[in-house]
Amino acid sequence: MLIRRLKYWLESARRSEALREEMELHLAEKAAELQAEGMTAERARAGARQRFGNVSRKQEESQEIWIARFWSELGQDVRYGCRTLAANKTFSALAILRATPLNTCELAI
Repeated sequence: MLIRRLKYWLESARRSEALREEMELHLAEKAAELQAEGMTAERARAGARQRFGNVSRKQEESQEIWIARFWSELGQDVRYGCRTLAANKTFSALAILRATPLNTCELAI
């Protein structure tokens, strides 16, 4: 689970680039559609951008959704872990004892 989250976080630059390319593709398609309706190429591009809105703003909104999803899923994972530890008291006690730096095994060495 943690490895998947790290991959997700590390691949954010690639995802952002893919999102930018996707938005540019939509702008180009809309511009071609407007040009086919009789607009000049320059006016068609300007019209497509106007109808689409601010590209940077749309990218930021998409990234905010990705980040919110990341934190939401992380919260779900933490809650699941806490429920699992609460359900298995013996395992929890052993895990906590093993995680402490000064446990009896290390003191014996």
